[in-house]
Amino acid sequence: MLKDIVIERGRFLDRVTRPDDTADAAVADGDLVRQALGGQPGAFGLLYERHLPRLHRYLCFRVADAELAMDLVQDVFIQALRSLSQLREPDRFGAWLLSIASRRVAEHWSGPGLRRSGQLPLDGDEDDDRSDAGPVDQAGAAIWTDLEHHVDLTRLIAGSLNDVQAQVLALRFGAGLSLRETAALIGGTEVAARQHQYRALKRLRAVLRDQGERT
Repeated sequence: MLKDIVIERGRFLDRVTRPDDTADAAVADGDLVRQALGGQPGAFGLLYERHLPRLHRYLCFRVADAELAMDLVQDVFIQALRSLSQLREPDRFGAWLLSIASRRVAEHWSGPGLRRSGQLPLDGDEDDDRSDAGPVDQAGAAIWTDLEHHVDLTRLIAGSLNDVQAQVLALRFGAGLSLRETAALIGGTEVAARQHQYRALKRLRAVLRDQGERT
């Protein structure tokens, strides 16, 4: 049972993120989950510190607002703490956390008065259904490197891509997952994840090119 942790929005992060001095930062996620369930002080705090940067970057990709992303980070960790006993595979804590974050993003965009920006139409983009449409993983990373310095990139991802494409890019380049790990989280094959990545990068490049022609 989790002990000595107050789950209260606004106070949660201060209370749960201070691991004790004897905690070993090299302990595996699964061991930390089991320690947290056993009431060991600081165990969940180490999980928080370990996964915060990746989770925040993933959420920035999904909502294009760093402050909102941090609010959602807090929501995700609160939900993770409350549901920790339901985690069947403690060693997959990181993937489980991202799945909670994905659901929280969906809840956010379904709220009153909130909606994602509409997709920008790009001629021919959705007609490319070749089975080999996705480049190799290294090529996708190279294309991303060319794009990632664009100042409005996270806003373009949130506003110009469909949900699956945005999710794939957020997992791949926000959370830093491999194509195989991304495929597992979106419930598809590695080939499908590669194709979604290809089409998403193609769309972003076309949007940026179009914006450049208008300026």
